Amino acid sequence: MITPRILPIVVSLLLILPVPAIHAKTLLLTGHLFGEADVSEQLTFGVDQNVTIFSYRFPIPASQKSAGINQRLVNHTIQADPKPATQKDETDSYGNHFKVLTWKNLNSDARLTVSFGVAIDADLTTLSSRAPFPVSPPPSELRPYLKPTKLVQSDDSEISAKARDLVTGAASQAAAVESILNFVSDHIRYETPPKSYDALFGLTTGTGNCQNFAHLSAALLRSVGIPARIAVGLTLKEKWKVPVGNDSFIVQGMGEGLHAWLEVWFPDLGWLPCDPQQSRQFTSTRHIKYSHGPECIDLGSSWSGSPVVPHYSSVLSSSFSRDDIDLRLNGTSSDPRGYIVSNQIKSSIPAPLPVVVTPIPEPLPVPVPVIVPKPKPDPVIVTRAPRPPKPVPAPKALPEPKPKPVPEKITPVPLLPQPLPQPEPIPKPEPKPVAPAPLKAGKDSVIVFGNLRLPGKLAFFTEQGNRGEASLERETAEYVTAPGSVYAQAFTVEQTMRLSSVALGMKKFGGDGTVYLDIVADENGKPGLTNGIRTQPISLERIKRIPGYGWLEFPIPEDTAAFKAGKYWIVLRRSGDAIMNWYFTPGKPYGGADDTRSTARGWQWEDILMFDFVFKVTGRNGL
Repeated sequence: MITPRILPIVVSLLLILPVPAIHAKTLLLTGHLFGEADVSEQLTFGVDQNVTIFSYRFPIPASQKSAGINQRLVNHTIQADPKPATQKDETDSYGNHFKVLTWKNLNSDARLTVSFGVAIDADLTTLSSRAPFPVSPPPSELRPYLKPTKLVQSDDSEISAKARDLVTGAASQAAAVESILNFVSDHIRYETPPKSYDALFGLTTGTGNCQNFAHLSAALLRSVGIPARIAVGLTLKEKWKVPVGNDSFIVQGMGEGLHAWLEVWFPDLGWLPCDPQQSRQFTSTRHIKYSHGPECIDLGSSWSGSPVVPHYSSVLSSSFSRDDIDLRLNGTSSDPRGYIVSNQIKSSIPAPLPVVVTPIPEPLPVPVPVIVPKPKPDPVIVTRAPRPPKPVPAPKALPEPKPKPVPEKITPVPLLPQPLPQPEPIPKPEPKPVAPAPLKAGKDSVIVFGNLRLPGKLAFFTEQGNRGEASLERETAEYVTAPGSVYAQAFTVEQTMRLSSVALGMKKFGGDGTVYLDIVADENGKPGLTNGIRTQPISLERIKRIPGYGWLEFPIPEDTAAFKAGKYWIVLRRSGDAIMNWYFTPGKPYGGADDTRSTARGWQWEDILMFDFVFKVTGRNGL
């Protein structure tokens, strides 16, 4: 057992505060979200040599209104230095609007500031749909959102089989959509950058980023006849909270940057936005839609140059001038594994009209006619004269009987025993593949486990030839040293072991002071206060600045007793004015739904976070 040490934390009243018993994974909400946000993006295209022609194409935020969301573009401004030679508007075949700026003979850096304001309104009322399943053929204008594409392989046999299995028993379109989106939410573990962004990769590997979530969802839906399209836009960094009772909250956050989700078409509701990583039938005021199409290709920002492409860099900032959140928990359901928020949708499938069968009248009985026979006359008897008898011939002599043939003596041949027909051999069943037994680490073997998904340097754009494109990657990290908040991540020890270190995926931005960890046992689903150890503080002066995120290792004191099997928490603490981010993976790829928490009150751990922090535990088995 861990050596008890009293940590300098207030412990009064701890045991009388219940932890909310949250076991359901879909939170059905009612209420209202409204936000007014201002967004600014500063772009620089660095020029090393004269560029004869350079063009930058980027989407204008959409104005949309549906049963799930209402987005309105308030203002939009562009400042460019030097000024482009031409500036034109462009609308693609799906109704998306773009700006295209073109410079000629560019011999210095081009700097661009794009600013806009949006008002987003999400009204989470209960929806009602009468759409049955299987669905009726949609209007012809929706055909592009039923066809397979390069990234949405809805005609693939594996995708089709999985879709049919998921919708078995669904009587309404709403039930079919819910089953498919719950599967995608559970099946894909967020990983960036993936090797491929298509639907089939997400299905076969169970990994991917937001594009794989959206493409796989759309492919499964299209394969069973439900129109679905991909939406591309921006997610903002501000968190928003869903109350779950007992002064506790589910905290939603996506990270700031380009993002993909999808929209599903209902014949009586229109297009409903759904984000398989967070929400269903609506998106929050943190989602700003830019464009939509059959797949993610050509929906975002892109640029081209000749003879070379300038170097791209971008800095994004956002703020809310108004942010109203009024939500209430109205119900729950048990799927998927991680938390998904949704408004309620009721399916009222009309009962089929009764078939009225007109009874066929029985035929009236027809009387059988009585046939009266005509009287026959009495027969007249005629007497003939008798004929003389015929003469009797003399008897003939009988022929001599022929002698009977004597049969040849037959010598019986004994029958030789014939071999019985052999039954066809029963084919031996092929041996079932046996999974290798899990490797058990020896006493002196080093064990490393945790959420190890720490990407290298994130690439926010791609370039090929003379063309570049902004990628749908986001820096998913939490500013964990901000005043007033403490963050914790749970992990599980499977068997008694000695810990040697715990490392966190972090990045230093500045400041001074120290950071250190408390490793504490679980108490009723949250970090305990007295049963744990504390690592030595690490001065920020000793932490190097690196371009991306790296492992910051906290050694465990050598005199620490072994950790017995059980659940423990990593609690990050600080002193001074440290400014550091802790990288996280969206969703719950490592722990349970409630295994990442934060608190603004020091010890209540009232906020449940919808991601897993990146961490690594190293140790050895044994006492």
